[in-house]
Amino acid sequence: MIRPDPWVEVDGTRVYCQGDHTDDTVTILTGLEIDWGATDPLSDRQPAVATFRLWDPFGYWLARAKTQSVIGSTVKVGWTLDTDTRIIFQGRLSNTDIERSTHPRDDNTSALGWLVSMTATDKPADMGNVTFGSGTSWPAETALARANRLKQAATDGGIGITEFYFEPDAVNWPMGKTDTSDKSLLSMTDEFYRSFGLGWDYRPDENVIRPRQPANMWMSYLYRVPGTQDRVLVSSYFTTSGFGDDNATYYNTAILGCDVTTADRVMALDRSSSVNRIEVEYTQAAGTKFRTTGQRPASVYRSAQLTTWLNFDSPNQGNASRTFTHTWQVIDQSAMPSHPVIVWDTRYTGDGFHAVEQAFALTRCAHTPAIVRVHTDPYADALGLVGDLQIVGGRVEYLDHRWIVTLNPAWTHDRFMAATSWADFRANGDAATLTWNAPSARLHHSVAWSDLRNIMNSQPTPSPEMS
Repeated sequence: MIRPDPWVEVDGTRVYCQGDHTDDTVTILTGLEIDWGATDPLSDRQPAVATFRLWDPFGYWLARAKTQSVIGSTVKVGWTLDTDTRIIFQGRLSNTDIERSTHPRDDNTSALGWLVSMTATDKPADMGNVTFGSGTSWPAETALARANRLKQAATDGGIGITEFYFEPDAVNWPMGKTDTSDKSLLSMTDEFYRSFGLGWDYRPDENVIRPRQPANMWMSYLYRVPGTQDRVLVSSYFTTSGFGDDNATYYNTAILGCDVTTADRVMALDRSSSVNRIEVEYTQAAGTKFRTTGQRPASVYRSAQLTTWLNFDSPNQGNASRTFTHTWQVIDQSAMPSHPVIVWDTRYTGDGFHAVEQAFALTRCAHTPAIVRVHTDPYADALGLVGDLQIVGGRVEYLDHRWIVTLNPAWTHDRFMAATSWADFRANGDAATLTWNAPSARLHHSVAWSDLRNIMNSQPTPSPEMS
């Protein structure tokens, strides 16, 4: 098992969790938390919020507060494992409380100092403070030109986000004249990505904004749990390539059912998850609006409305299919009863994660195309599904020297089921060497019969180790 060490950087100075000498250096006390993302695919993302407490033995932060140089300080949160460092939050301080306190120096003595409680919001939260003037508008232009306007506004406003990525085959699609009067950069970013039928999220590790891509289901391959010969199933042997103008690599990973619990046992449905008609209002070149619709057969229609900056007038009417397709995919992710919130507490997993990329996939605090396969998932099995889930939000916490990760899961938008018999499974590569309980080659005890579906016909030999 591995346990990455968390850290916080405030104005470029890195602070670690509870050092050996808390009487002579600033350290992070236990209780680092990051809340991020959305509750489900149909809901809007909320700004990521990081909260943490610093022990300040000599009043450094109190002195800074006197000069009004605390609020707005840059904040990064990340973790390090050996030489591998990952960033899981970037933003600015929005609130700080300072109180006189004591902290144990050892079993018999305490140090007198200051307890500094800090709250930071992510970079996109500041986009709400960047506004466009009254009576302003953007001319008819390509989608790429429009994305560059968003990027420039973020630069001019001191936000510091480096790119606004979207699908590369749409860069030359025309957008109509758009009213920007008294609107914020945050709302304009919402409108831009909604034009393609998608939401968006901020990637703190890359410092960019990318679309919230609905995840696809993948066929399964065998992987070895690091340090063992136990096999688990992961949704793809290959890393996914990302989405849009995207050179990032996303690792699909697995969660062992024995390692996690659920925050509740409720599988919910509501009206928003059963939409069967989409009404899209698009923007013509001169800025006038026109409406088009798409629907599925139904006796009673439940509609969703959205506005796009894209101009679907001839000869661009084919571009409308992209907006409809993405919108249907997001709706389909929510069409099944929702999966309960998942809680991974590393005190039940040997105080850590199984592999580096698994740790990052679960703690990166960003919506990505990556799939998390939950083994022995009773909720997936009850619905006749494989436990392939996309993480759309949650909480990452470091408490009492252990990581606790709360995940808001969503089903993939496509849900095919490929029947695989035991004979088929045993005929595939490394699977042929497996037994039920031989330490040299066996399925992990968390793998259930319900997991043995959607398995690739060709398996590598030997099975690779989980990343």
